[in-house]
Amino acid sequence: MISLQPIGCILLAGISAAFALSPVSHLYAAVHNWTEPDLDWLAYANASGPGNRAFGPSWIGGLELDGQTNEFIPKGNDEPSRLGMPLVAFDTSSDVAVGLLPSQYQVNSVTLTMTMASATFPGEFLFYDDTPDTQAEILADIQTGSFDSERPMELYGVGFRDGYTGFEFSGSTDPTLLDESTHIYASSDGGYLAYPISSNALGQPHDVSNSITGGFSETAPANTTTPFDPTPWAIGTTNLSVGAAIPDDTTFTFDVDFSEPGVLNYVQQGLSDGGLGFFVSSLTLATQPGLGIFPYPQWYLRESAGGAVNGIPPTLEIDVTVLSTPGDFDEDGDVDGFDLADWEQHYGIDAGADADGDGDSDGADFLIWQRNYTGPGTLVATTVVPEPTSILLIGTIFAFSMRSRLLRKCRY
Repeated sequence: MISLQPIGCILLAGISAAFALSPVSHLYAAVHNWTEPDLDWLAYANASGPGNRAFGPSWIGGLELDGQTNEFIPKGNDEPSRLGMPLVAFDTSSDVAVGLLPSQYQVNSVTLTMTMASATFPGEFLFYDDTPDTQAEILADIQTGSFDSERPMELYGVGFRDGYTGFEFSGSTDPTLLDESTHIYASSDGGYLAYPISSNALGQPHDVSNSITGGFSETAPANTTTPFDPTPWAIGTTNLSVGAAIPDDTTFTFDVDFSEPGVLNYVQQGLSDGGLGFFVSSLTLATQPGLGIFPYPQWYLRESAGGAVNGIPPTLEIDVTVLSTPGDFDEDGDVDGFDLADWEQHYGIDAGADADGDGDSDGADFLIWQRNYTGPGTLVATTVVPEPTSILLIGTIFAFSMRSRLLRKCRY
């Protein structure tokens, strides 16, 4: 007959230590790369097939002046002043553990690349700029009838409206998740479902769709905003000199700026949810080909890869250190029987299963494993997981632990 006394001794001996010390998370770090988006769209009210296009232009348009004030006429949510923008989204769940608390993701850097295929008009060029332009500069262009084709390329986060909450990567039919078969301009009120966001001083999302003209805003009080100058989360950079003409197939690098309030939280929440999305916007004026002289950037989307276009899809790189849940001794993102096996291997020998940071592997560490147990192959949830019953724990222990030290008698 096998005695259960040693297990009880281990648990009793560790109770005071387990609850007196704060668990110390283990760390694992990696640089993850995605060579193309899992989803992308051209966000434009009049775009046909926005989710299966090879190119995603970015421009501002529909700008009109009030005859009395000489200011911009405010725009709505059906044709905002940032009229066309590519939206790209990446499924991060296959590389980065999902479901952890956002604070468990220590994000060191996020870099998006987008490659500009061309401007629209042969013989007309866009010129490189790496500093933000103001709303006043755009207004002055329209008031004077001039045109500045030296504009920066801007990156923003993604906000959702009309009941949408995120991106659909798994192929399910969740009506709250956006997939490529859904037009960005398909809301119940005829406006956009997703919109570019910056953040205010408190880190709260700020709809920038109509920052140029003012008008509708999903995030402003009464859904109305005056014109303002948002701070982009990144400005696209290249190896060109400022003012140089941008040749075809120029790749822009967008290094996300974590010094801006709310940006880190946005990325951390995205990793916890399993996906990250970004809008790329530019303040270039545009007219339809043959109707004007304004060139505008066209970005390769993932559908451009191969075939006749043979384009360069957007890419994403994330450097992240994940703080695993205490008790995750094998650092695979969950707390299960394999971690118990690690604890058994290191128990009483070294600190290889040290969840409480006291320099050894003992009964206190077992209790931390017990409190955070998620079951075989289950990723850690963002809420507290109930402890398994004593019978389940004992069964799990004996399934993974057969070494003789667990059968030693207690000595008092």
